[in-house]
Amino acid sequence: VFKRATGVSPHQFVLNRRIERAKNLLRESKVQLSELALEVGFANQSHFGATFRRAVGMTPHRYRMTLR
Repeated sequence: VFKRATGVSPHQFVLNRRIERAKNLLRESKVQLSELALEVGFANQSHFGATFRRAVGMTPHRYRMTLR
């Protein structure tokens, strides 16, 4: 039912929300990536970085650098 309503699985929906929140934090704050990963709900920076790169096409660090 959830997938029919949203077009994605519940897990993918949560990951997408975490990535969007991370993108906002990368734009608006100077929090270290390890802290940001925990703040948006990832177990560690490595998992965050891999998931972010898969979703956005670049690492969180590079994303932050392109915004400056």
